[in-house]
Amino acid sequence: MTDCVQTAEELARGVVEARLEAEAQILFRTPVGRYPALEAHLLAHHLWNNPEIVAVLIRTDSAGHPDPVRRTTGEGPEATRFRAR
Repeated sequence: MTDCVQTAEELARGVVEARLEAEAQILFRTPVGRYPALEAHLLAHHLWNNPEIVAVLIRTDSAGHPDPVRRTTGEGPEATRFRAR
């Protein structure tokens, strides 16, 4: 998991430094039933008083693509993808 976090940080830093994005955003994927808890956690622990949290329901994904949501949480197939900034 450390490699994934380091890679994400490097990608975000590079995008911001190249002025391709005004600010880096974080993308989370979680089962629909876990979304309220994840949103509450983000709101409670985010540095900003009112962070933007956007949720998008994913009905389908690429065939053959590994499903990290199901693998990590044991839940699925529908997941919510959202970003916080």
